[in-house]
Amino acid sequence: MDVFLSELITDSKALFLSGDWELLGVVLAIALITTMITRGIGQLLGASVVAMLATFFALGLVDTVKGETPSDPAAYLAALNGTLGGLMESPGGMMITLTTIFVILVLALMILKSIVFRGDY
Repeated sequence: MDVFLSELITDSKALFLSGDWELLGVVLAIALITTMITRGIGQLLGASVVAMLATFFALGLVDTVKGETPSDPAAYLAALNGTLGGLMESPGGMMITLTTIFVILVLALMILKSIVFRGDY
């Protein structure tokens, strides 16, 4: 458990304190979208896994748009292939850590949403 918590803290610091504004913007945008479409606490884990996967795909899309040929459809297919390859090569601990980060973010935003809207979704 101690190893998981230290890895969670290390990855969270790397995500939020790295200075990569594109990554941070994508993570926050997807967390907001996930919060708005999640109906209740029962969907939290599934929505967080989908948010983690959507983050990988959105980062691939951002890299393609910033690339040399943003209007080439083959570039988007290559980026999708690279994103899927990168997702399969990444260690399982990182995926669990990112899902946990999304669980915490979405839960905090759901609490804020329930306070602001007083249960009116």
